[in-house]
Amino acid sequence: MKKITAFSIILILFAKFAFPQVETKRTIEDYYYLLNWDVFFEWTLRGNDSKEYRKSIIKIMDIDNGYIETTDDILMSLYYDSINKRDIVALSYACEGCFNALFEFRTYTENGTWEKLDIYPKKEMESYMEELNKYSSGGLIEDCRLSNGGTTITAVDLETRVKLFDLKWDGQKFNLVKTRNIEDYYLLLPLDFFNCDSVNYIDSKQARVSIERVKDSKNGYIEAHTSKGSLYIDLYKNKIQNRDIIAVSLDCGPDCKCSILKFIEYNENGTWTDVDIVPYESIKSYINELSEKAGNKIIPSYILPQKGTTIVANNYFSKQKLFDLKWDGQKFSLVKPQ
Repeated sequence: MKKITAFSIILILFAKFAFPQVETKRTIEDYYYLLNWDVFFEWTLRGNDSKEYRKSIIKIMDIDNGYIETTDDILMSLYYDSINKRDIVALSYACEGCFNALFEFRTYTENGTWEKLDIYPKKEMESYMEELNKYSSGGLIEDCRLSNGGTTITAVDLETRVKLFDLKWDGQKFNLVKTRNIEDYYLLLPLDFFNCDSVNYIDSKQARVSIERVKDSKNGYIEAHTSKGSLYIDLYKNKIQNRDIIAVSLDCGPDCKCSILKFIEYNENGTWTDVDIVPYESIKSYINELSEKAGNKIIPSYILPQKGTTIVANNYFSKQKLFDLKWDGQKFSLVKPQ
């Protein structure tokens, strides 16, 4: 037997620390070829499995961003769970009329098998889709689009490509971030805004859409014609608190009890809450001051902006400008004319 000298031990320790073993890190391409046929490629329902075939259907492969897209619109994205020290592969494939569209997350185990992971809020997504479909005659189908760059997964309607919601990655799992536009809020508004003093109005999505006169989704603005006058809806974004504030204005004349200017916020339980972001006492005091100077009662008429964020208040009778309500990102302030 060979004698192990002190010098030999020193050499062994030197080699161990000077040239440490490098742990092999897999890329999205490695995982692509490791996928079992029945895990991934059954969704295309064609082709015979081989490395050459899998290579031939790659449309986009971005190894740096961990993303692959095939010619069959199958998407694959790589995430890293830093807490559990594991790679997670996201798979997505959506098709109209499919009963088995693919959207799942898996991790590759050292014994050469794939483990399916429950790291996204499936039930919450289903509940939210039911809510969105409440007024949808044809029904919405979500298509979860994996991203090439970034970690957020965006769900869009399969037919219209309208954004429905986001799935945000927090390092371990995905969280649902609901995304609504001005029309979503318009359709969710309480019935009172549409049938004030009216016994003939029958509420439905079609009824609300039919009375729209202006719809500007880009600027978050809708104008509708009700039996009592024009109804204006404006969307304000409080980016600091991540809240959507809806301004609603109905002006049907000085003697109409339906005239209103309200700021409300939608709750996830399907209710609305009034939001205190307007200096009503200061407005009331200023209107009284103007009325005393004029010798008659002044009634303000509010104009919600289609573009911009400033609300203009005019004298209902003379149409003369009274003041502005200026948005600062969280609340409105009274701005008197110079």
